[in-house]
Parts: sequence; C-alpha cells; structure tokens
Amino acid sequence: MSLERESAVRAAAVGDLSGNGSPSIVVASREGKVYAFDGRGERLAGFPVSIDRALARPATPTRPVESGILTSPVLAELDGKPGLEIVVAAMDGHLYAWRKNGAPLTGFPVRVAPEETVDELSKMVSTPAVGDIDGDGRPEIVMGSNGLRDGLATAYAVRARGNAHPDGPFLRGWAPFELPALRPDLLPTLSNGIHMTPALVDVDDDGDDEVALYAVTGTALVLVNQSPEVGPVILARHSLRPDDDSTLRGTTFLGGTGSPLVADTDGDGGQEIYAPLLSFRMLTLRTKPGVPIDVPLALGGWNVGNGESIAPEPMLAGYPRRMEDLMIWARPAAADVDGDGSQEVLMGSGGYLLHAFAGAGGEAEGFPKFTGGWIFSAPASGDLDGDGRLDVVAVTREGYLFAWEVGPALPVDSGATAAVER
Repeated sequence: MSLERESAVRAAAVGDLSGNGSPSIVVASREGKVYAFDGRGERLAGFPVSIDRALARPATPTRPVESGILTSPVLAELDGKPGLEIVVAAMDGHLYAWRKNGAPLTGFPVRVAPEETVDELSKMVSTPAVGDIDGDGRPEIVMGSNGLRDGLATAYAVRARGNAHPDGPFLRGWAPFELPALRPDLLPTLSNGIHMTPALVDVDDDGDDEVALYAVTGTALVLVNQSPEVGPVILARHSLRPDDDSTLRGTTFLGGTGSPLVADTDGDGGQEIYAPLLSFRMLTLRTKPGVPIDVPLALGGWNVGNGESIAPEPMLAGYPRRMEDLMIWARPAAADVDGDGSQEVLMGSGGYLLHAFAGAGGEAEGFPKFTGGWIFSAPASGDLDGDGRLDVVAVTREGYLFAWEVGPALPVDSGATAAVER
C-alpha cells in the first residue's frame, strides 16, 4: 500500500482553534493544502482545506505565481467569535482565511496586488503578522510580497474583514507600502522583495503596534507607524553599519532573507530586535561568480528605540555577529542557556550550526552546536524532560530533530510540559 505525502516546508502553528481550551495543530503543505489536528493527532472535521487552484492561472511574466504554500499558517482572532481563524499567504498571490470548521472566512481570499492593476500578481513567502496597527481595536494582517514596483519592494496590510470591508481590503497606504532595495530580485522566490515575517511592536506606547520591515538587499530596517491622517509613516530607521567593536566593522550590510526577533534579551525592560543580514558583496557574486572573495553573512542587533531620535538607531555593541551561511526562512530565538540572567540569541543557518550569542560578546559555553543539516526555522527551548534544566531544540531541513541539555538547573516551577527522546 502506498502512502501519499505532501511536503510541509514551514513551521506548524499551535493554538486554541476551536475555542474550547484544547490546542490544535495547523500545518500548511507545499502543495497548497492546510491540515488541522487535535492534541491526539486526529484530523479535525472539515480539513484539509485547499487554496483555489484556478487563482494561480495563468502564470505570465507579470504574474510569476504558482499554486502552493511556502509560509507558516497563523492562528488569529479576526471575526470576534469564539475560536481562532487560520490565515495563510500563498504563492498564488492571495491571502486566505478559514474558520475553525474549514469554511472560508467571508471576505477571503484577498488578491494581494496593487489595487490599480489587473494582471500583476506575485508570490508570497512572507508569513503574515496579525495585530492592530491603526488603533481601531480590530486586527490587521501584514505581510511582504515578492512583487516589485519600479525596483521597490512591497508590503501589504489587509483588514480583518478582507474584501467584505466597505472601504476595501487594504488599510490606507498599504496597497502597497514600498521600500527601496539595491537588488530586491537577488534570487527567484527565496530572496525577492520583502521576504521576512513583519514584526509588530508598540514602541511609542500609543496602544497600537508599529511594523518592523526590511527588504531583501534593503539599506535599513524601518519601524512603520500607521497615521490616521496620512497612512504609513517611517517612525525610525535602524542602521546596518556594524558597531565599532564588531569583528565585521568596515563591511557593508544589507537586509537579509530571514525574519526578526523582538525580545528583551538583557532584562533592562526595553526590547531589542535581531535580524539576519546579507553582505553587500553578495551583489558582486551575481556579476562575478568566479571571483573568490569573502562574503560574510551576519546577524544584526539593535535597541528597538521609540522613534524619538532623528538619527538611525545604531547596532548594539559587538553586532553584527558573523554567521557561516545563508539564513533563508530562519529566525532568531531568545533563551538564557547559561543561567546568567540574560537571554542569549539563538540562530541557525545553512551552515549546520546553531549559535547562542551572548550580549557581552562571544557565545555561551558549548556553542555553536553542530547539526549536520540546514536550519530553516527558529530554534525552541524549554525543560523538555522535567529535570529542571533548560533544553534547546532545533530541526533541520533533512528531517532531524536535535535537543541539547544546556545551562544550570532551573527553578522547580520552570514550566516543563513535554519530553522528547534525545
């Protein structure tokens, strides 16, 4: 008996989909289906659901789309009813939303393209972020697109009601919002336009979220504030120039392909942001592929800031930190792996290594860890075996799950909830 399988490239989402207090697991396949399971692994009624195959046809030079999903599903409250909705951005250029029973949410799918165009459409490999960015008490769905307009990378913000909203699906100024980049079409699909998952964070304490964005080969990380009068406004910029204490000082960096982390890693009450970076020398490789030059990849770090300074936010001391390979789809995570009271920044790459960068420089003892495979996703941490010590988990593209026990013993109430065989 043959068993049919579908590829699941990105991470699953876990949440109370049904609103009954029990977790569900939702995963999207490369083939364009979305599956939902209960905590026992039983498939939920109404699933799988599928994207509309017809929306990917025809594919043309102005419609470089295909049928499938290369993003993670997002579970979010969109309709004000018990339970969560499933939000997915697809490679057919459309944003989908389904209810907990698999029925499409009214107003979806939304065609994610400039409003004035008819034939333009582009893939999306940017997992959406959901939050209230305009302060109206209702969430918006923010995502990047592979689409380019006159060399500018594009991002969109869709209202929770989608096409059913009387003012249309897009928030004012987000159809699209554009960012400059030096070579936004660096690689087809995987390094094109705005590839990262937007980060939402309230930096000015006004009750709504600002959006952290950067384009592939962009020259800055920006925080975008939604003004009720004029739409999106860049509130702050974060410099990609290395700190003077970084071993990479003198190297020019550009926006990368992975996604950012926002966390208070040093415990000072303020948040920091960490994001993968590309070397400017990557552009040289496209024109002179046979020239042997050092092309450093790196992880940048900044204080999030509050937008009050006119000058760009500088890099944190010692940042960026060198990485050995590309960080396509990868995202940092934060955990105190050495028990010093501050969180280290965990980051993996295509170079088979998992790093744990310490705030004072260097890495936590025992890091980096070697996996022998490409790390696409964010690492995770927790007391998995209930012994009071922190465990760090990473999964590789080749299908191997690694878990390491790190750091000193944790407090008894550290929250151990699961065990894995290591």
